[in-house]
Amino acid sequence: MEKTIKSSSLTNGTVTIDNADWDGNSEVTVDFKGLKNSSGTYITNPLDIIVDIMNTYLDIEYNDDNYNTTEWAEAKAHDLANDIGMFIDNEMAITEIIEKIGNSVFGNFIVQNNGKYTFRILDTSQDPEMTIHIEQMLEPPQIS
Repeated sequence: MEKTIKSSSLTNGTVTIDNADWDGNSEVTVDFKGLKNSSGTYITNPLDIIVDIMNTYLDIEYNDDNYNTTEWAEAKAHDLANDIGMFIDNEMAITEIIEKIGNSVFGNFIVQNNGKYTFRILDTSQDPEMTIHIEQMLEPPQIS
């Protein structure tokens, strides 16, 4: 049953319905699309979401001083980084959110030796650069 919204805040992500529309016990569900960027389009690229998190919550701007913008742009253009849907319904550390985003696109958020942030997506079609031989392993491989 659709209810009338009494008030809402897109900034805070809150919606208030009138007490007369809810008995205090029934489940309330919401359909939503996500966060819009400054040009009014929805943010769907995982790397754009990371940039927004870093800027909004850590005050770290996306620029050449803070990011390896060349690698960041390459990762952002990768086929795996074309779409993401993520809902966070409880408090979570920023590092955990970024890790979940990275896992969803087979990528790694990296702090380089120079202090700049970058993101690299695993390219499974690339030839291996090194082979680990069985005698180099500390323990035999296991399937868990």
